[in-house]
Amino acid sequence: MEDTFRDNRCAYVTITPRRERSRTIEACGSGVRKNFSEVFVDEYEATVKLRVA
Repeated sequence: MEDTFRDNRCAYVTITPRRERSRTIEACGSGVRKNFSEVFVDEYEATVKLRVA
């Protein structure tokens, strides 16, 4: 994901699988890009949310 605006806010992606703890990745600052890959063992479903705060 990438923070594309100079607004002093951050972009967040939260991944919540059914049986494990959620994980949050953040990108703060204009032009900051975060590549991510998450593996959850024996999980086949997750909720993914993008937010700006």
